[in-house]
Order: sequence, then structure tokens, then C-alpha cells
Amino acid sequence: MCSRFIPALVAGLLIAISAAPAPADPASAADGPSASSSAKDLDYDHVSGRGRVRPERRNFGNLRVGGNSFNQGSHPDLCLELSPLRFLSFEACGTGSGFLHDDPDPEMAHFAAKWRIGMFPTSFGWLSPQVSAGFAELQIDRDEGGFVFDGVSPSRGSTAGAEVGFSLQAMFALSPGWEWILEVKLAAAYLPYAPDLLRPHDTLQPTLTFTGGVGF
Repeated sequence: MCSRFIPALVAGLLIAISAAPAPADPASAADGPSASSSAKDLDYDHVSGRGRVRPERRNFGNLRVGGNSFNQGSHPDLCLELSPLRFLSFEACGTGSGFLHDDPDPEMAHFAAKWRIGMFPTSFGWLSPQVSAGFAELQIDRDEGGFVFDGVSPSRGSTAGAEVGFSLQAMFALSPGWEWILEVKLAAAYLPYAPDLLRPHDTLQPTLTFTGGVGF
């Protein structure tokens, strides 16, 4: 299981490393106020031959696909994120069980509100750390519809509980108004009734998720 997510960890580390500020160039100190901005904060204008400070990128929504450390079935994770405010978004992630397919593969579905800590321009685009709070549903059989927080479902196939997480999201400009999105997320769900499932699970369920897709 771990080998599937080594690329996710590597990708997260590479994103963090590439976001590190570039060393200041002493020779550029005399070029005026614009020289005080790091080269990573600039877009290069090939017409004028000058750099300009890169503004914060606004993402209203995105659709991503990937996988996480719990779901071991043949279906990938799908994440839909919508952002009504610059600092707030709502996200749902899962394999689409009960909607896109009816396979009995075990899965963890996630539903959360995400708060953007900031958005930082880098050499490749923008980097945005986020914290999240919501709930997760663990199911070990076919989807039964609805969520059960105070116990397990009638077939003892699913249960739900609170979840918190931290994610690192990178945006790359694709075209005016559109972005490539990559995200690595670490979350932990507390499922007090998971030991009562038909196949008992631990009450604390950590997950590592890596997804990528397109946003606008």
C-alpha cells in the first residue's frame, strides 16, 4: 500500500522545495523598487522584456482525480471543490459508489470545508496551504445511501465521523481563467463505531491523498 503513495510524498516535497525563495541578486538591488520582488514573484512579459508582480490567482472550482491510502479498489478518487469565497471552499471526494458504480470495494469518502491559509506566488505558479474540517464515511460494502454517525448502517457496512486535514495545493496557469491543480492532503477521521463494522476497523483512520485536475 505504501509504495502506491511514495510518488505523492515525493510530489509534495518537490512542490515545497520549488516554492522556497530564490537568493537575492545583489546586482539587481539598484534597479529600482521592482527589484525588491523575488524573481519567483514575477511573470515575464516577453513583449516589453520586463517582469511584473504576479497577482494572486482566484480559483472558483476544480475537478480532480487521484487516489488515497485507504481506497484499494479499481476506482480512482474523484474530488469536486467549489469556492464561493477567496478563502473558503467546500469539497467532496470519493469513488462515486452508489452513483458512478455499485461495486462493494471498501472506500473512504470525504466531505469538508477548507480554509485557505494563503496563496503564495512561486516560479511555477501558486502554492496554497489549506486546513479542512468535515466528516468522512467508511464503507466496506455496497453503498446504502445516507450517513450514519451514531452507529453503523443496518448491514453493518458503513459508518461516519468527524475529520480534520491539512493540504498543499499547487496551481499552474493553463490559459486565461483556467488552471492545472495538484493537491496532496493528509487527513485523520475519528470513527467511534468503526470497530462495530462487519469487518472491524480502527476508530482513528488517517489517509494520504494525491489528486490532480483542472480548475477555473
